[in-house]
Amino acid sequence: AWKLLRGPDRDWVQYKLDRRIEHLLLDEFQDTSPTQWSLLLPILDNMADDRERPRSAFVVGDPKQSIYGFRRANPELLARAGEHLRDHLDGTAMELNKSRRSAPAVIAFVNALFSGDDATTIGFEPHETWRTKDWGAVEVLPRVLPDADALAAAAAEKLARKSLIVGPLRDPLTEALEDEEESLAAREGAQVAARIRALVEARLPVAVDGQPPRALGYADVMILARERTHLRAIEQALAAARIPFVGSARGGLLDTLL
Repeated sequence: AWKLLRGPDRDWVQYKLDRRIEHLLLDEFQDTSPTQWSLLLPILDNMADDRERPRSAFVVGDPKQSIYGFRRANPELLARAGEHLRDHLDGTAMELNKSRRSAPAVIAFVNALFSGDDATTIGFEPHETWRTKDWGAVEVLPRVLPDADALAAAAAEKLARKSLIVGPLRDPLTEALEDEEESLAAREGAQVAARIRALVEARLPVAVDGQPPRALGYADVMILARERTHLRAIEQALAAARIPFVGSARGGLLDTLL
């Protein structure tokens, strides 16, 4: 796409695109990369140059949801795109800062989290919620840190294995190499599983879609992870805690069978 829109035939390609585009809707714009933005600019400029055609451009995005490591995503481009639409297409910004999904406790946590130094970078404004009567809570579990003694022991064992004098070499077919990152993931998974089990056993009351309160069940729980790298460690922790779940390979991580 970049070669077509930036190559020697770009004028012809942009002309053909311009003739076919009447309405442009760009969703999840917070995950747009500089390269993608450079491809969109000529299309927007062509729309600005031809005001006689009744066309429209609509950009939707939320910088808080940006996946920064996803294909060079740059959430600051959302503000730049808004300025471009206002300056060249008489665009209007519509702020949607009132949630229809989240409880007040969740919104309060989001406001506190994004009200620091990063707020000006992404243009964050405090949020509100329509669901003012919903119960909610936010817990921050202790961060799982490397075990200093375990790290020292692993380093000593690694040094010993390199020596020709002390002990035999590790057989990679029968003895796996210890991975500190995997160990941390396993401990974090155990912590998450223990908290889920404790909430269910405590029969925490929940109310869904206006129904009368009932006890929390495993089917009410969903686990979201930033990466899929260590999902297996979480699944193993759930299995060890005898918590029913459907694995990541089959869909939702904790879409329980019960």
